[in-house]
Amino acid sequence: MHARRAVAALLIASAVSACGLHGGVSEENDCDLKPLAPAPTGFSIGPERVAALCAGSVEVDGRIYSPSCGRFLDEDKLLLDEYGTISRANQPFEDPVVYAVRGVDPLQVLVSRGTCLVDDFATGSFWVLVSAYPLPTSICKYADPSDGGYPADACPLQAGSTYSAVLVIGCGLDVPQGPFGGAIWMITDPPALNADGRYPGLSAENTDFGEIELVDQDHAIYRSEVGGVLELSRISEEPVPTPVACDKPALGTLGSD
Repeated sequence: MHARRAVAALLIASAVSACGLHGGVSEENDCDLKPLAPAPTGFSIGPERVAALCAGSVEVDGRIYSPSCGRFLDEDKLLLDEYGTISRANQPFEDPVVYAVRGVDPLQVLVSRGTCLVDDFATGSFWVLVSAYPLPTSICKYADPSDGGYPADACPLQAGSTYSAVLVIGCGLDVPQGPFGGAIWMITDPPALNADGRYPGLSAENTDFGEIELVDQDHAIYRSEVGGVLELSRISEEPVPTPVACDKPALGTLGSD
């Protein structure tokens, strides 16, 4: 989590992998697996480079896996063991080496190194290769609940457990927050700004780092690293509002020249 603090955690879109990355799919067999060729220097994969006519696939040791952006992985916690290489694929890959995630069945999930993009923003350093869904619960200890791609179906937050969380406070505390565990939350009775333009018990910056504890499905408690405690309620009405990135200056500079 800490290595990613400089990156806003509010991008909700997820990258989808498919073939036809160079010029689109023109023939039916463009979706077939072929011996892996190295990707061009600086190559990265994002939805604007992907044709939606066939699903992305790779082969490792005779088993077929579907690649997707591993942006939800907490890279500070990730424990990897080299497993093998991609032998065939219907899309280029930056690095053909694949890794087993320690404690996760490699016949179901592997990862490979490579940058995936959402709207031209780098959002992950790994691709997750999955042979069958749903994801195993063993991946949950490596998942970041503050990421928009968090696999909430496989890894629902557990009442009484605490999880790392990032609170975006630059736009105020009366706006939707999250995602935390795949849900969007509102702060109950948010505190007012102090005279110095800061929230009591929270960071002086636009983002605050701490932990979230699930009380029940619809209620949680956020505890800041600097001491603040906030109550949150899950937004359940449809459509659920989407948090947006804040372009305000750091809280400590509010009201300054």
